[in-house]
Amino acid sequence: MTFPIIGPTPSGGDDTAAVQAFFDSVVMSSGGGISHGSYGILPAGTFNLNSNNLRIGDSSSNTYGGFRIEGAGRNATVLNLTASGQPSIIDWYGNAARDTYFGDMMLNGSRTNLVPVGLNILSTAVSHLQFNNLHIQNPTLAIKFNTGSVGNGEFVRFSNIQTHGITNFYYTDASQNFKVSFRECFIYYAAGGTLFQINSGVTGNGGGLDLFAVSASITNEGGTGFVGNSVLFDVYSESPIKMVGGRFEWLTSLLRHRGGTEMVLSVDGTEFTTDWRTGKVTPRAFISFEGPSNHAATVVARDARFVATSPDPTLQNLPIDSINPYRGMVHWRDCRFHGYANLPTWTSNVYPSFPVAGGSPVIFDGCSRDGNAF
Repeated sequence: MTFPIIGPTPSGGDDTAAVQAFFDSVVMSSGGGISHGSYGILPAGTFNLNSNNLRIGDSSSNTYGGFRIEGAGRNATVLNLTASGQPSIIDWYGNAARDTYFGDMMLNGSRTNLVPVGLNILSTAVSHLQFNNLHIQNPTLAIKFNTGSVGNGEFVRFSNIQTHGITNFYYTDASQNFKVSFRECFIYYAAGGTLFQINSGVTGNGGGLDLFAVSASITNEGGTGFVGNSVLFDVYSESPIKMVGGRFEWLTSLLRHRGGTEMVLSVDGTEFTTDWRTGKVTPRAFISFEGPSNHAATVVARDARFVATSPDPTLQNLPIDSINPYRGMVHWRDCRFHGYANLPTWTSNVYPSFPVAGGSPVIFDGCSRDGNAF
């Protein structure tokens, strides 16, 4: 690794040009090749971005990679975007492509000059990126992964990400993204928000996620803002989605699947609290299959716990719905249900066609409700 490049210190005025020059010096130190070791440290302090947002990489045909940029800590180094009309706090270009590390700082948007995205990855030309120990605050959407002009976008890892003041956490319209992982993240988001939206298209062949010890809660759980909070929403995915551990609070929806011929959602050891209080939520099926009739999905929940938070248990039914005739299955294995009036069952009049003759699309294996096995 090369000797670290030390970034500027906050000036008290507009730090946009100084921080951008520091980023460029680290990213482009190889003169257009893969740098394999350039390393930059941005000191502690609040850097005001009064002119425009920042970028990693550029729109040239050069390829950059192997670099490492880190701050002094998730809440110690702050990139504070105050400029209005910006698409994001950081635009990450596709030519900042391989084997990189970026982290240990806060990306802070302005509450008055609303910024749409915190970290905006502009292309799936990237691979093997690590984003670690980031605090993303006040954009509408924390992380966006755009499709770009080429396929790829796999093996990207987000770890120790914390958010405040957001509505939605992660969105991608990439046609691949075979494996994007989130590890030990804690997400505060607004009521009515969505955590993961995968819009890789009905013909897309990616959309895979690994979620390890990811937890989330809304920021105004005692208020009147419940309008339907979702973990996985408008999902078009061909790749597996796996959830291990973690806790997701105040949900109305776990999955709304819109397409993908062989998507599997595996839930292992995760806890969920749900809420459908009258007048505070938009009714929504907890699991909903809404894709074309030739698409299928399987949901397998193992050792998971589901807790009703509404004071009226009759509103807690964990409905599973099928909008179109759809091949799908939900397998509850060793799961625990607390405070629900009914077991999670189908509610639609359109009973989904099941791929195994004589099979049932909802299976319970070793489960219990309020301590009673069934």
